[in-house]
Amino acid sequence: MEKIRILFLVVVGLFVANSPALYAKSFVLGKLEISNVWARETPGRARTAAIYIERISNFGSKSDSLINIGSPLAAKTLIHETLVENSIAKMIHIEELKIPVGNSVTLKPGGLHIMMFDIKKKLVKGFNFPMVLKFKESGRITVIVEVKEIGTVKNLQMNHKKIHKH
Repeated sequence: MEKIRILFLVVVGLFVANSPALYAKSFVLGKLEISNVWARETPGRARTAAIYIERISNFGSKSDSLINIGSPLAAKTLIHETLVENSIAKMIHIEELKIPVGNSVTLKPGGLHIMMFDIKKKLVKGFNFPMVLKFKESGRITVIVEVKEIGTVKNLQMNHKKIHKH
């Protein structure tokens, strides 16, 4: 009977230890909730990578703004917005990303996103890394970025250097 109980506890322990629920997909900072932070794999010797966030929600009574981002994997990180004109995507640097009261902001391919420059290593599917988000009112939080399979954005030609210099 004792062996069955030990076996049961081992099986339950293995199940719980491998449960996706243990790997946080949402992060809470005061009245802000940051959900599903991810990046695509980087091809070849790419020196840049884009980070996306499914949702930054503000449940507080005061607006807030994302004002700074940092990662040990990149020399520089900036908030960008993609604007498409004549089938050409242009990256516009955003100094401050406002998170209005009672609303959410999404950072997604083809829209708002975070760019990492001079990345120190290739991003591969399944790799996770920390990133610090600094908000004007709420302060700092470290989130975990999950790297997902590479995908393509169709019908867009990137024209990154014409708009601003890094």
